[in-house]
Amino acid sequence: MPSDDDRLFRRKRRDGSLHPVWIGWFFDPELGKHVYRSTRVTSRRAAARIRKQWEDEAAEPDHAAARGKVLLDAVELLLEKRQEEAKAGRKADATLDFYTEKTGHWLRILGEQFPLAQLRSADVDRYITQRRGEWSVPPRAEVHDAEGKVVQAAHAGRAIGEHTISKELVALRAALKLARRAGMWKGDPAQVLPVGFAPDYEPREHFLTSGQLEVLVAQLLPDAAARVAYTVATSAEDSVAEGALRTDVDESKKFVHLRGTKTKTRDRVVPIVTQWQRDLLDFALENAGGKDGKLFCSRTKFQQTLGRACQRAGVPHTTPNDMRRTYSTWLRACGVPNELIAPTMGHKDTRMLDRVYARLPPAMLRARLLQALGIQDAKAPPAPCSAGAVDASSQAGRIGQDGREGEAVTLGNMAPRAGFEPATHGLTVRCSAS
Repeated sequence: MPSDDDRLFRRKRRDGSLHPVWIGWFFDPELGKHVYRSTRVTSRRAAARIRKQWEDEAAEPDHAAARGKVLLDAVELLLEKRQEEAKAGRKADATLDFYTEKTGHWLRILGEQFPLAQLRSADVDRYITQRRGEWSVPPRAEVHDAEGKVVQAAHAGRAIGEHTISKELVALRAALKLARRAGMWKGDPAQVLPVGFAPDYEPREHFLTSGQLEVLVAQLLPDAAARVAYTVATSAEDSVAEGALRTDVDESKKFVHLRGTKTKTRDRVVPIVTQWQRDLLDFALENAGGKDGKLFCSRTKFQQTLGRACQRAGVPHTTPNDMRRTYSTWLRACGVPNELIAPTMGHKDTRMLDRVYARLPPAMLRARLLQALGIQDAKAPPAPCSAGAVDASSQAGRIGQDGREGEAVTLGNMAPRAGFEPATHGLTVRCSAS
């Protein structure tokens, strides 16, 4: 029987040199002939391992059934499984949407008809390289030189981040595991997927000050502006705001029902207790333009609309999650503890707030510590408001969003202040931090 050395070779080039990539061959009993393939690797040890895997797969009885399977088959199997789990109540509809979106990029880049049997780590590496060079939305404009050639493309979105790619790898792993269990694929996910692709999570810290919210709302049409105000007032997720109904707000405007589906705790009722919540909610109800019972108009590209408005307003890029962070940060500025904020945001405990949604800037944290200890410090910015008197006025401080003392910015800029009036919509928010 030939040894592995006899079943691996490199082709000669025209100049007499050897091509660096190894070619392997094996006997396929189903085809009744020898099959020659490129291992697509330059390491002899790696090539021998790949060739042995081919031979083992060919010897299995069900190898012929798996040979014709393509990437689309694995993806459809995964989506069918997630849809079945969603109908059974084990997964949320948002989970199905997640896997549909993430696997769609694999189908786009590798191709729907990519043979599963040929999937190698090099294909995954190629995918990662391409995704790192892509943007979340297409370029919005092109810059040309004197000869008319494109020299630069201005993007309206952001470059694809490592966390996005990591989630897409999770989706592929899930598809490959199901495909292997169903006999559609004979490989090992650990040999295909990158090792340790888990970038350190660095949560965003951006939240809106009242001044930033003012200029942002002024750049939006009434319905979109109302949706922003509604999100800041209630902590509604983007998908929840998209499907919000007018009947979700009770007649007294003291409670808002958020019909979230991501987890069991996301379907919740949010109390409206502060003055700035009431003012923002009133503004949202007055300017929302939804029909047939819906609160807002359908906006499939709301995040892009929001991104362009941020550019026009000159405020940092803001996402719906940043507006949820604005809600939690403003409540923390009013002295509300995380264990009371968490259920209003749909979290079962405070871990997400401690890590992501309610991290206070240093100067605000110092002010809260001094207040908790009962220490009077003339140089310290006063607490924005007290949890026991959310409608009472408080003094102004000197603090910005970055938490540094500097130019005279009131703590009302951390939460809405009196006289909050965007020119285009006439929104006025009264707040204790005035």
